[in-house]
Amino acid sequence: MNKNFWFTLLAFIFMYIYIPEIGAIIRVIGVFIFLCQLSAVLSNQIVHSGYLPKLLIPPTNRLVLVTGCDSGFGLATARRLESYGFYVLAGVLSDESDGCKYLNSFGSKRLRTIKLDVTKQEDVDDAINLVARLTNFKPILNDPKRSQPNAERKFPKLTFGHQIDGDLELWALINNAGLAQFTPFEFGTIEEDLKPMFEVNVFGLTRLTKAFLPFLRQSKGRLVNVGSVTDRVTISGLTGYSMSKHAVRSLTDGLRQELHEFNIKAILIEPTLYKTPISNLDQLIKKFNTTFERTDQIIRDDYGDETYRKEFTAHLKKMILLTRNNIEEVVNSVEDAVINSTPRDQYWCASGLQKFLFWFIEQLSIEITDRLCTIKPPQTFVDFVQKINDSS
Repeated sequence: MNKNFWFTLLAFIFMYIYIPEIGAIIRVIGVFIFLCQLSAVLSNQIVHSGYLPKLLIPPTNRLVLVTGCDSGFGLATARRLESYGFYVLAGVLSDESDGCKYLNSFGSKRLRTIKLDVTKQEDVDDAINLVARLTNFKPILNDPKRSQPNAERKFPKLTFGHQIDGDLELWALINNAGLAQFTPFEFGTIEEDLKPMFEVNVFGLTRLTKAFLPFLRQSKGRLVNVGSVTDRVTISGLTGYSMSKHAVRSLTDGLRQELHEFNIKAILIEPTLYKTPISNLDQLIKKFNTTFERTDQIIRDDYGDETYRKEFTAHLKKMILLTRNNIEEVVNSVEDAVINSTPRDQYWCASGLQKFLFWFIEQLSIEITDRLCTIKPPQTFVDFVQKINDSS
C-alpha cells in the first residue's frame, strides 16, 4: 500500500465524519466493496482449503512439456508427472547432463528427454514438430519467415515405446528453465551478464509460450510459468534477476486474462529460494567474482573495490542460509496446477510464516522496504528470517 492509498483513506474518513450526505454514500459503497472482497476471499479459501473433494484431471493420453529438466524443480516435476500417469517430454539443455541421464535411466515408456535450449529457435522448432506428430495437430505459426511444423517428420529416438502418434493432446506447458546471477546492477555488462539471463528467463519463456499456445487452445490446457518471490519484493543484488521475474509475472497476468475465453489457465508459481543448483553458493560466488573482475576499475573503486567484494560475498552467504531444503513444496504446487480442475492463479512456495513476511514487506513504505532489502539489512531482521526458515 503506497502513500496515495493512505491519503485517500483519510480523505474518505474526513468526508464521512464531517459531510453527512457524502458519508451515507460512502457507507453504502464501503459495505458493497467489503462484501464483494469478503465473498471473493471466502470462496477462494473454501475451494482451495483442501477440505472439499478435489476434482482431478485424468492423465490418460495427455502430454506435458517441461523445460529445464537437467536439475532442480524441472527434473523432480518431470518424474512426478510421469508417475502420475502423464506422458512427459522433459526438455534438457544437454543430452550429457546428469539430470538427463538420470531421467533416461528409469526406462519409462511415458517419459522422454529432448534437447531443448529455450534460447535456440531450432530446438524449439524441433519440439514443435515432435509435439505436432504426437498430437496429430499442425499449428499455423504467426511468422512467415519460419517453416511450418511437419507432422510427418520422424524422431526415431523419441518414441514412447509403443504407437501413440496422433493419440495425445498437449495438456500443459511448464516453463521452468531459468538462469540466475546475483550481482549489483552496475557491475558487468549487458551482453555478458544481463542479456543471457533475459534470453532464458524472459525471451526463452516467451518463445516457448508463443510456440505452444495453439496446442493448448486445442486441449484447453494449462500454461504454468515458474517465477520467483522476487517478482513481488526486489532485493539488493538481485535487481537483474528480479527484473526478469517481474516480466514473467506480468506476462502470466496478461495471458490469464487474454486466454480466459479459450479456457486456458495461465498459472504462476512463485518459489522463495530453495537449495537447487541455481542457488549453489560456490557457483554464485564464482559468477560474482567473474563479473567483478570485468567491471571497470573506476566503478569498483566507487563501490569500495575489495572491501565491497567481501561485503557482497558475505551477503550471498547470508542469503544462502535462508534457502529452503524441501523442493517438493514447489513440485507439489506445479502438480496441483496441472491436475487440479480448479487450480489457483498463483502459488507461493514458502512456509506460512515466510508468506506472511513477504506479504507484510509488500505493505510497508518504500523507505522501510529498502532498508530491509539492502545488501546490509539489520542483523536482527536476517536472524529473524533465518529462524522462520529453520522452524519450518
